[in-house]
Amino acid sequence: MAPQELRGGRPFVLSEHFQQTRHGVTAPSIRDVGRTRGPTLWVLSRACYAVKFLDLAAVPVSKRESAINLATAGWSPFPNTAHYVIPDGQAALLCAWDADASTQLIGAQSLTTAQVRVVPESALRRAVDTTAILTGTTQPKAELHQALDGCVGVVSLSGSRGRALAEQWWADTPTAPQWRNFLRSTGLVDEASAMVPAPISKGWSSQPRGYGANEANHSTSPREVLILSVAAFLLALPSLWYGNELRQIYVLKQDASQRLQSTEQDLNVVLGARELALSTQDRALQLGRLLNQTDPLVLFEIIHNIVLQNAASGALQLGDWDLRSQQLKFSLVAASGSPPAATALVKALERVPIFRDVEAKTDGGRVNITLQIVAPQTGTNPASAVPAEPPAAPRSKVSSASTVYLYSDAPDTDAAQAALRSDRRTVSV
Repeated sequence: MAPQELRGGRPFVLSEHFQQTRHGVTAPSIRDVGRTRGPTLWVLSRACYAVKFLDLAAVPVSKRESAINLATAGWSPFPNTAHYVIPDGQAALLCAWDADASTQLIGAQSLTTAQVRVVPESALRRAVDTTAILTGTTQPKAELHQALDGCVGVVSLSGSRGRALAEQWWADTPTAPQWRNFLRSTGLVDEASAMVPAPISKGWSSQPRGYGANEANHSTSPREVLILSVAAFLLALPSLWYGNELRQIYVLKQDASQRLQSTEQDLNVVLGARELALSTQDRALQLGRLLNQTDPLVLFEIIHNIVLQNAASGALQLGDWDLRSQQLKFSLVAASGSPPAATALVKALERVPIFRDVEAKTDGGRVNITLQIVAPQTGTNPASAVPAEPPAAPRSKVSSASTVYLYSDAPDTDAAQAALRSDRRTVSV
């Protein structure tokens, strides 16, 4: 807190503020209260608080505040202790008092802790000896200071880096043994030449030194507040821009999600139509294959004519037949001698337009033939492509020379299936 905020530029006047001693509280008069500018102080006499010196010479400057906070947290001589910190060069004077007792006395004056600032007497006393600073003296010295309530013995290190090293309070002027024991406890002053000095009264500072442990150890000027506000605004601009970009990305993501769902619905309709079209096409193909299926009797006639063209009458007999879908297997058995060459039969069968991939294999007196059947062109008679029969070749007649078995699993007409299922037939070739 700045000096002008406390005193308004005027010297400190103790009578304008509340004073708490071991005998009670002295309140300022109405006239003195009217003169007070700034917050009213609640000054604690030296008898109302304890002190502790904290050496910070070995602590880096950047970490001294943390060291002070740690020390105050670990030092609590009262059930509810309030602390005040007075920086003193490379050390600090810690003051502690009973917060409950002070709060009760403040309430008795119809005040609250928010209306007054509690300050120990040590924070208002002038502690620097300007004479010792000018002479450059750095030896420890002992002094007896007059307090609001009693006397305070102080051992300090004078000079440009002067600071207090020890302190003790007495209700009255100490006796020679008391003073000697105090000096002996510090170990810094020659007690043989020490005599009880006359109490001296230190003047009041224009403002309290130090700060309360629950107060901030710094002040912020309006200029600093303005700079921080401008910096915060400048830093917020990119955040606002990024936030707007994220919002737009979120909107685009939602729109893309809706478009994807609409596309998936349209795709499901297309896929359903495709499945229906493929199913209809498959049924049409199956119906076409059924309608274009070659009559097994026609196949029998074609093969009969080809056999007559490549072998003498009665030389070959039809063996087993096996007609499955578009594949036909049958065998020719020689009645006597050797059967005709398999290549001649293959060439004759391949001249038929509905026969493909003809294979023939001779097994002794038997020729096993396998071929593929293709659907004939519309309006074409499968038997019309068979070469004409030789003039001298006699017509075939039915006899008991051989037995022919014909099997088929093709979806033919009922009449064809009845003919194919005949248990036994004899054909003479």
